[in-house]
Amino acid sequence: MDEKEKEKKSSPQFMFEVDRTIENGVYSNIVTISHTRNEFLLDFAIILPGKNGAKVLSRIFMNPAHAKQFMVALGENIKNYEDIYGEIKIDIKRSKVNGSTHTVH
Repeated sequence: MDEKEKEKKSSPQFMFEVDRTIENGVYSNIVTISHTRNEFLLDFAIILPGKNGAKVLSRIFMNPAHAKQFMVALGENIKNYEDIYGEIKIDIKRSKVNGSTHTVH
């Protein structure tokens, strides 16, 4: 048995129940990420054409370990996506850092 198979067998399997009030999800085209010593804060928002600001639609708090696990999992998913569909092109200039706050648009 290789390492990945061992991990799968030792990892608990969770069943996620999605409440009907949020099952449709929300679309976000901008996120602001900030942190303190004890937590990370992600504000998912939407910017609409002709509007002068962004409306936050979902706010997520995570402890630092969970934020890093999330980053790794997202990175793995992006790699899998790019293996199938090709590289995702991004404009690095659209990402802004201000102190401990990072905005991705």
